[in-house]
Amino acid sequence: MARIFVSYSRADRQFIDQFIPLIRRVYGNDSVWFDDDIHGGVVWWQMILNEVGKCDLFVYLVSNESLESPYCQAELREALRLNKAILPVIVRRLKPPYPGNIADDLAPMLRKTQYVDMAGGFRDPNTIAALYAAITRLLDAVPQQPVTPQTNTPTPEPPVPDKKKADPTLRAAYIAGGFALLAAVIAGVFGLWQGALANQNVTPDPPTTTSVAQIARTVSETSTTEMTLTATTALTETPTTTDMPEPSATPTDTPNPIPPETCEAVVINPFGVASTLPYVYPNPNPNSNRNGYTITVDEILTIITKEGARYQVERNGDTLGWVPEEYLIIPEYCQFD
Repeated sequence: MARIFVSYSRADRQFIDQFIPLIRRVYGNDSVWFDDDIHGGVVWWQMILNEVGKCDLFVYLVSNESLESPYCQAELREALRLNKAILPVIVRRLKPPYPGNIADDLAPMLRKTQYVDMAGGFRDPNTIAALYAAITRLLDAVPQQPVTPQTNTPTPEPPVPDKKKADPTLRAAYIAGGFALLAAVIAGVFGLWQGALANQNVTPDPPTTTSVAQIARTVSETSTTEMTLTATTALTETPTTTDMPEPSATPTDTPNPIPPETCEAVVINPFGVASTLPYVYPNPNPNSNRNGYTITVDEILTIITKEGARYQVERNGDTLGWVPEEYLIIPEYCQFD
């Protein structure tokens, strides 16, 4: 069974939450591995090395963060050491352009390796088709016999920054920024209170004895978490009035609803290499016979509706019939009742 290792940066979590189900749908849950599968008590870097060693294809999700990540770079070096097939997938626009700010020893490999550009997201069927075509092509080219590594020494684990030795100026900046935000919130609430009393011709009482200076001293002596608790306490001590006027609602025009998008799907063949497929049926009944129409891998078809595990499709306005879901890539924006 083919195995795919996916290397990514935590900054791209939103992308990978869609990417992993997309490729697992075609290649199987057990064929796609990423580090969410690491459980407690495991020596994680050794497991990373083991999974890179077992994979047939190394997919590198490329973003500014992953290019600069010591961990992603180390995973990529291990894949290169073992002569693995590598597929870069661009997930966000890069600055500077590809191959970005990756280490000098890795940049030449990325420059000469064809990538798939998915920076536009998952809504373009042509991009999804290009992704599947690239994965299938690389998996088909995997040699049957093990390949000799470039060296016998595994890639070492990247050093982990010591959080306890973080720059003290950063902590001071965080505290100062938090204090400024806290002071602004208190001033805003106090201003609203004074305004409400002024509207009622009421002379305000002297403010609460919890002064901004006192809060500043408290913040300087506490952690960020304690600072949040102090802010909450200060705000709860602020005088309130039950007669504060509520802002009047301003009517707005209701925009015209946006018409639903046409649902387009990409034809795939997850079970073989044939490009022409006869799996078109006259109705959604799973026991029905094929109707004689054919579809082609990477072809884009319009989805009319869904019933059970089959989709009714059309080509250039002509209804073809019903196609089983395993032969189609359906974008997430397609919704069926």
